[in-house]
Amino acid sequence: MAARSILSSPLAIIDCEMSGLDPEHHRVIEVAVVLVDGTQREEWSSLVFTDVEMEPEAVGIHKITSQTLVDAPSFAAIAQQLRT
Repeated sequence: MAARSILSSPLAIIDCEMSGLDPEHHRVIEVAVVLVDGTQREEWSSLVFTDVEMEPEAVGIHKITSQTLVDAPSFAAIAQQLRT
């Protein structure tokens, strides 16, 4: 029996990790997207460079450090990929 989808429209599930817990001060450091369309599923993710200091509490949650982000693209560099 073929798999059926209960979705009538495509659905994008987005997850972001931040450099800290204060959204006014801290920045996105990772973006992940899962696109579900019928029985098809696409996944995309990227680390994001920031020069905002990482809060120890945030690092404890996602284990992403400033050193991990050294070669990551900026948010501006991945923004077009997010739009498509």
